[in-house]
Amino acid sequence: MVNKLYHNNGGVNSWLHIKTVGTKSNRDGIGTRIKVVAGALSMVRWVGGDSAYSQNSMLVEFGLGKHTGADVVEIRWPSGQVDVFRNIPADQSITVKEGVGIISGRVVAVQPKDKQFVTWGKVKKDRLLQNYPNPFNPETWIPYRLSQDGHVVISIYNVEGQLVRLLNLGKQSAGVYVTKDKATYWNGKDSLGKKVASGVYFYTLQVERQRNPAGKGTDNFTATRRLVIVK
Repeated sequence: MVNKLYHNNGGVNSWLHIKTVGTKSNRDGIGTRIKVVAGALSMVRWVGGDSAYSQNSMLVEFGLGKHTGADVVEIRWPSGQVDVFRNIPADQSITVKEGVGIISGRVVAVQPKDKQFVTWGKVKKDRLLQNYPNPFNPETWIPYRLSQDGHVVISIYNVEGQLVRLLNLGKQSAGVYVTKDKATYWNGKDSLGKKVASGVYFYTLQVERQRNPAGKGTDNFTATRRLVIVK
């Protein structure tokens, strides 16, 4: 049964559901403190400790209003372990394992709602978003937004700056590439088809755009984020 107090109905507002799996702490993570920050919103829930906890679904529920994701998710386990995650896309249920990270996530119709990047259904600014799930094993999705049409390439590097995988996505139209059917999929393998080792990697989004006939250039875009593979 969904908790009506924290769940946003009608598809207007965003939400985030979190399930905890303890390792050092108890299996369900009961007693875990979860803090979610989204813009000016700062919310704290306790697993099993308040009305935001659904006994049937074992989820802790957060309403994010118009925000497209949580800037910070801080989880303090009964054992003393603290796990912190950043830039978690909204409108999904995630499962967090103590000391391991996000082990599963289900993104549902994530839509652009942040006025800083979107107006009247049109994306105003290019933006590279955090991959999900993160950390992950063995697959992940890389979301982004495009303000204009452009040739899109995503490059993945190891911590030594060596290219691990090049994902040439070709020309793409302006829009939102956030949900699993639109975001870029990576199976955790290198250019030779071998699974990469556990650790920290970096992914770079490059968008190249042609100059118009008058010789005036449109804005190219490059941005980089970090991802983590766990095994």
